[in-house]
Amino acid sequence: MEKIVGIIPARLESTRLPKKLLKKVNGKSILNYTFLQAKKSKLIEDIYIATDSNEIFDEVRSFGGKPILTSKNHKSGSDRIAEALDIIEVRLGYKIDVIVNIQGDEPTISPDTIDSTIKGLLEDSSVNVSTSCVEIKNFEDLFDINIVKVVLDIRGNALYFSRLPIPFYRKNVLDMCDFQIQAKENKLLLKNYYKHIGLYVYRREFLKIFVNIKHTFLEQMEELEQLRILESGYKIKVVETHFDSISIDTKKDLSTFKNLIKM
Repeated sequence: MEKIVGIIPARLESTRLPKKLLKKVNGKSILNYTFLQAKKSKLIEDIYIATDSNEIFDEVRSFGGKPILTSKNHKSGSDRIAEALDIIEVRLGYKIDVIVNIQGDEPTISPDTIDSTIKGLLEDSSVNVSTSCVEIKNFEDLFDINIVKVVLDIRGNALYFSRLPIPFYRKNVLDMCDFQIQAKENKLLLKNYYKHIGLYVYRREFLKIFVNIKHTFLEQMEELEQLRILESGYKIKVVETHFDSISIDTKKDLSTFKNLIKM
């Protein structure tokens, strides 16, 4: 039986929405909402929250979570969870087989998405890392640079991730025509666009390899750590889900989440 743990990387500072994980909605922080969703997973045995902040550490303690204090110098969430994993394994006295990286700013992440993404890795011994995606149905999402798009191959592996709309329907858009206008008027152009959901499932050995690879050119260009995996020649299995989620990156996202909670 493989040992599976969830680790939520929780950095205090964020550029677009300062201290976003501590923002309260109906008395609960964004991080608390994410934690409660992750706890509903049927496959994760335990959940830890890896942070660089005493403020977040105390917040996690207040809602009954298990905080792990890590370095402030990590450049990505996966780097942070790798350090946390070392600490967790020392405490437990044994090695973890599978690590689920759950983004702290995804308070509506579906436990079904978490479990299906874990299964995508467990059911294929050739897979070292898996993630998830959902079909894009809104014109606005397609051109929102805060929403990452992913293109897949015929086996469900990622070909590329980008903040821009990919693929580009060259045949359907006339030369020099505005793609945004075409996409807004022709709903069929939205077909086969997928939003990447910020969830990663790693085999332990691969996580150790990944965080020791130097940060790559495309990763730094797009500011997407998963591109480091693709640039280094490894595959990422992408599991499609039907459950979308909200990533809290801006004040607008926070307002959307508040309205959702009221419903």
